[in-house]
Amino acid sequence: MKRLFVILIASILPLVLAPTAQAKGPVKNIEVCGDGGCATIPVTPGRGVGRPDGILLLMGTPATQVPGPRPYVDLNVTLGLGEGTMSMFYVPGVQVVLSDRWSQVPPDLGAKLDAAAARVGTRKPTIAVVTVGERTSRDPGAYAPLLGSLEPAPAPDPFDARRVGIRFTTTEPTPWTPRGDGYASYVPSAHLIGIGLDWFRPMAALDAQLDIDSGAERSAPAVASDGLSPWWLALPAAGAMAGLLVVLLRRRRAHPRTVPVA
Repeated sequence: MKRLFVILIASILPLVLAPTAQAKGPVKNIEVCGDGGCATIPVTPGRGVGRPDGILLLMGTPATQVPGPRPYVDLNVTLGLGEGTMSMFYVPGVQVVLSDRWSQVPPDLGAKLDAAAARVGTRKPTIAVVTVGERTSRDPGAYAPLLGSLEPAPAPDPFDARRVGIRFTTTEPTPWTPRGDGYASYVPSAHLIGIGLDWFRPMAALDAQLDIDSGAERSAPAVASDGLSPWWLALPAAGAMAGLLVVLLRRRRAHPRTVPVA
């Protein structure tokens, strides 16, 4: 039993210590990249993020609030001691980074990152493809507000009202679509959009497009795949009716009806 306990602790310990071990070390170089190119922020060894635990200054403080979609830049952070390079996102203004989680950057470092982001130009999340239910929207540009500003709203009433799923794909990974895909839901009866645990009221243009895309799924007429007109479906029934009439007429001629004579 004691040996089993030791083995169990030994197997769990690396999983517990791995994030801490990966989050230690000095920062050797920070590269900020945007639509206009890249800029390097000087790092002084032994000071600020250049200290032995400097990476903790960059991503060691959890953010108190996750920012909504807005312009951002990419960060390539080179670690000292041969630890390699980490890629992450940075959101200017709110001064937060996203690696495996959202972290708050110290104000002095955030000021330097903001200045570099202004020089290289920020990236703006762009939606390329949108699927509402099982139908692909013909106007993905109308869904840009999903990665922009939306008006907060209360949850729909009733909460279990019919919903239609929305899946959107961005042109490249963003802080809000790290793998390129984002998800939301639409409640047609309340005209509300759900993203995560929050609810929003779409602007008129987006609401109209959602009505079109979600309504098309419910009311799309069935069309024969071979392009033939539906009238041909009546031919077998017509043939059966004609055959039945022929049989009845023949029977009537073979067995004429007799009329009694008074």
